Amino acid sequence: MAHLARLAQVSEPTARRFLRAQPEAYTRHDDFSARLQSASEQLQREGQPLSERALARLAGVSRKSAHRFLHPPQPREQPREARLQAAFARLQMEDQPLTASALARLAQVRWQTAVRFLAREISKQEYAA
Repeated sequence: MAHLARLAQVSEPTARRFLRAQPEAYTRHDDFSARLQSASEQLQREGQPLSERALARLAGVSRKSAHRFLHPPQPREQPREARLQAAFARLQMEDQPLTASALARLAQVRWQTAVRFLAREISKQEYAA
């Protein structure tokens, strides 16, 4: 938004109102992607290092947006339940404490997901005993 306002030499609220009136003419994601791609190409042409800071500054976006552009999320190879089972087994094999934090970190899931999984596993073990 700030980039558009600077280009048009208007305030950010004015640029925002303009874009709301013409939603089909602008999508934030497409604009960010195009600006980041263009800035990335420019930095490479100039032989400059492709850092988050330089990319963000040149594209007029936040460093967080530049980070997401440079490091897109990778698809997970295994489904969540399989990752939880594997992490649970690994913690047990390595004689590590079975905590939600450790399980969440290893399985790459949210802490709450790990808590629910542990509760299910503990109830299964208690039922079997």
